[in-house]
Amino acid sequence: DRNLEYLNNNNTATTHDLLGNVLVTAKYEGASIVAKHPHKDINGNKSGICTAL
Repeated sequence: DRNLEYLNNNNTATTHDLLGNVLVTAKYEGASIVAKHPHKDINGNKSGICTAL
């Protein structure tokens, strides 16, 4: 898991850097949630995954 609380502040010189870090963190956190809840993806129904997210 990659929580936002653990972002390295030394790499965020601008708001663009911060946004990039937040988006990358969200990508990995979303993948982690999807992997932990495989039963939510029944027959390709992505709405169950959205609920888990």
